[in-house]
Amino acid sequence: MRGRVRVDGEVSGQMVVGDRNVVVNAHGSTVSIGAGKAPRIRSRTEPAHAHAPDPDDRFVGRDRELQEVASRLRGGRSVVVHGAPGVGGSALVRQVAAVWDGDVVWISGAGQACEDVVQQIFELCYDVEDYRPAPARLRELMSSIQALIVVDDFAGRARDLADLAETVPQGRLLVNTAGAVEDESIWPLELGGLAEKDALALVTARLGRELDEPERDAARCVYEACHGHPGMLVQAAAALKAGRAEALGSDPVMLRRALVAGLNAEARAALQVLRALPGVPVGPELLGVLADGPADAAELERLGLAVAGPGGHLLAAGLEGEADPGGYAEALIEWARAAAPRTTAAAGPVVLAVLTAAAERGDDAAACRLARVTAPAFNRRLRWGTWRRVLSIGLDCARRSGSAADVEYFEQEDRARRRALGMLAGLTAGAAAGGATLAVHGAATSGAQASGAAALAHPGIIAAVATAVVAAAVAGAVATRGDQQDPVSAPEPVASSVPSARHPAPTGAAPTRTPRSPAPQGPGQVGAHPSVLAPGDMVTVTATGFRPRQPLHFEGLAALDGGWSGVRPATTDDQGRAEMRTKVHAPPEGRYRIHVYDVLTHLTPGTWVRVQGADRRTDAGAGTGAERDESTPPPGPLDMDVDPPTPEAGHDFAVDASGFQPGEPVQLDGPGITVTEAAHGRARAAPVADDQGRVRLTAKAPSEPGEYPLTVTGQRSGRTIRQQLTVVGPGTT
Repeated sequence: MRGRVRVDGEVSGQMVVGDRNVVVNAHGSTVSIGAGKAPRIRSRTEPAHAHAPDPDDRFVGRDRELQEVASRLRGGRSVVVHGAPGVGGSALVRQVAAVWDGDVVWISGAGQACEDVVQQIFELCYDVEDYRPAPARLRELMSSIQALIVVDDFAGRARDLADLAETVPQGRLLVNTAGAVEDESIWPLELGGLAEKDALALVTARLGRELDEPERDAARCVYEACHGHPGMLVQAAAALKAGRAEALGSDPVMLRRALVAGLNAEARAALQVLRALPGVPVGPELLGVLADGPADAAELERLGLAVAGPGGHLLAAGLEGEADPGGYAEALIEWARAAAPRTTAAAGPVVLAVLTAAAERGDDAAACRLARVTAPAFNRRLRWGTWRRVLSIGLDCARRSGSAADVEYFEQEDRARRRALGMLAGLTAGAAAGGATLAVHGAATSGAQASGAAALAHPGIIAAVATAVVAAAVAGAVATRGDQQDPVSAPEPVASSVPSARHPAPTGAAPTRTPRSPAPQGPGQVGAHPSVLAPGDMVTVTATGFRPRQPLHFEGLAALDGGWSGVRPATTDDQGRAEMRTKVHAPPEGRYRIHVYDVLTHLTPGTWVRVQGADRRTDAGAGTGAERDESTPPPGPLDMDVDPPTPEAGHDFAVDASGFQPGEPVQLDGPGITVTEAAHGRARAAPVADDQGRVRLTAKAPSEPGEYPLTVTGQRSGRTIRQQLTVVGPGTT
């Protein structure tokens, strides 16, 4: 089986996806698929690049919390630490990691999807490059990990945290997050402020000397103002050390201003970057790039204006500014063009923050370029949660800017992502066995044909588009060959024969052969009950008419429950039916499309639900996980009605248009005409047709009476309907 794909630039590398043996060699525009050998997996004797931090001898006032957390962890419980900003959650988990007797994996979860956190933990515990196991294989491999897993600033939800805990059942999981988590299997610790005695002891420890009486009184004022939160107490000690005792008092703003006023140029440059990226860790190299010169975050840390973590420095609570991170898009683009994929992937939270801000400020061209230059690295380094979000934002910006080439790129890449995930889901459901190797190299490096062995010898930057062809071909082969022959089986990844003391090597299972797929029970259909929702409601999405024991993906639910992941895997029962339930979080009012992705046939039947009761409006398809079926034909002829037929100058009128593709962006144009509101709760320049191909808009008529051409165009199909609009003067009948 062969596919043809355009690969821009010089690319080379390999990836292993799931447990299927597939070797991909790309030379120019040709991708071929053949047999290959799975990677050799070795347990590391200790986690790589994740050494525990050094103990902080100035950490005081949390002895009880330290003992309680350590006791729970040793008893096999996962622990989540949470509290108000500046309460010291990061400092506590860092200290636990520093004094833990055993292996420690210490990573940052800020701005990362849960699946990317899991992949990072796997890579730190196993000595294998470019390998993403299928979920069942991942659980098998991770079941032997006994290290302490510390995730600082975890950004996921309760369900993500539970999934993370299940991934390391023999390990000890310690997470610091902003909000409370309700899960019986996870012990929560809510941090409060320090007692006054401990607060004064903390200031003394950070100052390095005893406080005199005026300083003690000033520190008490700070203590009362911040309710004993350590973050502001550290800043108070820094002000005392700098001779700025007059800044201490009940106003935290004055204290921070005094510290900022004394910064040198390098520290001020670092603060400017971190203020634009609150909640996002920035490493030293990228900090210098964005600051366009030397930047000293260590000085900010010393003053309590920044917090150091495994992913870089984060802004301390209370220092958020009005800076727009979207302004860093051009600098990031230039940096990413020369950066290695590993370096770009590590900067994922920064890229996402800048990309999101650039899109929100309307800089669609820069956002498209940033998404295109970074997306291959997130794919190449298997940070597929970040990859998904970058593609989603890039596609939305490309559609708004009208760039057909960018739209084509992002749509193709998103199909690659879906099909690659579909391959993993199929493997989980028993659709195949063996190893899956995706290798790519660029023809620009050599005019001769390279062999599969050469591909494995020269890893580099991968073109994500190659994954599209590979995953599509693999998934297509499963679907089309189900009633002809079994897919070729191959050996599973081989575990090391020399296990470590803390990470015993997992046992491998013999490869299985795929049985013939049962016949589908009917045409695939999707329904949601109820179809009209409000925040707090439960919605049940049901898929019927599929093959028994068929792997599916429910997509679009993340738009409703505020989740990171837009993909929920499921497997149909013996009647070809699958069900997914979720609780509606607090999405903006509007219509949302939920669909089911069939990982064997790639069909995406879907349904719509309406959310009511929210204050703001949304576009259900822009970066929320609500997907559109782009192959659906228009339901009927074009038609347009205007109400009232002859609006008054400067007054609102409604336009009802029909005959477009379901989910198709629709543009209303006319001289002096302004679109003020789109139906279904979406206020934007290009509203979207509903599942019947209809769209309703409210527009403001021109300010002067006269005849005006009115045009409504489907931006995907190119279909256009025109009508002459008669605008009359005030009081005219």
